[in-house]
Amino acid sequence: MKNLLLILGMGMILAGPMACTKGVQPLAPATSQTTSTAAVAPHIVAHWTAGSNSINLSNPLGIATDKDNNVYVVDADYSAIQKYAASGTPLARWGQAGNGNVQFNQPFGVALDGNGNVYVADAGNQRIEVLDTNGGFVNQVIAPTMNGVAFSYPQGVAVLADGSLLVSDITNAVWDFNSISTNQFGKTGTTDGQFNYPVGMAADGNHNVYVANYQGNNVTKFNTVTGAVSSLGQKGNGAGQFSNPTDVKVGPDGNIYVVDSGNGRVEELDTTGKYILEFGKTGPTSDHLNSPIGLAIDGAGNFYVTDNGNARVVKYSL
Repeated sequence: MKNLLLILGMGMILAGPMACTKGVQPLAPATSQTTSTAAVAPHIVAHWTAGSNSINLSNPLGIATDKDNNVYVVDADYSAIQKYAASGTPLARWGQAGNGNVQFNQPFGVALDGNGNVYVADAGNQRIEVLDTNGGFVNQVIAPTMNGVAFSYPQGVAVLADGSLLVSDITNAVWDFNSISTNQFGKTGTTDGQFNYPVGMAADGNHNVYVANYQGNNVTKFNTVTGAVSSLGQKGNGAGQFSNPTDVKVGPDGNIYVVDSGNGRVEELDTTGKYILEFGKTGPTSDHLNSPIGLAIDGAGNFYVTDNGNARVVKYSL
């Protein structure tokens, strides 16, 4: 057993003890918490710890899936991206520590575009590094100085259907790189449209972007066309409340799923912030989560959570 250091910002936050298990381990359906009789919460079907080259996951953070339902996991301790099949079989491992091509320094978020290119928030190198489907270097994105700031520690990354790239940064700003211009929006604060440590993000098909506001204990919602902004949730451990949310994704039903890291769960909300259900819970056994960080949803409707404190990926299905 060892203490796990979780990278979250310019400093380090100490997470809980790391449990070491091996391989892909199917589990019986776990009991999930929900206050809805109509909706059904996903249940655990497997968890993964093993990676390529007999290297187990150590510090899993961001996670994403591609059109073939392969899964990509940022393992910050190894400065690497681990690729899995949907079955949990390790397929490849890319990257090493450094600041060159296909090298990373404290990587955090990951996303894919429609062509299968992989975008990695290389936080310590203050850039987004782009890899092809085989892990080869394609490009890097470095933010220009705007409003007196450039990238400081980019953590969240999302690629929209039109190819626009969104990046969250601990300068409490979100960057929008599109085919026309580069824009920056947001500032430090606690009101709608303001950020206090933005991390994971996602977008829907209606120009809405959702950002997990880690220290603000809510989700910021804004529309890139109309400029409308709002906040979903508040600090707490009840329904529709959060304690240090770290990621958010939009499901095939249009609802949003928020990784409520401090409460060890994932909450499902509608687009207005109304609570629907939750799955996962904090605890020491195999059906519990310990400091979950990232979330991905594949084309078959499976959910994948990076269970950071247990150094694994947990797969849920309906």
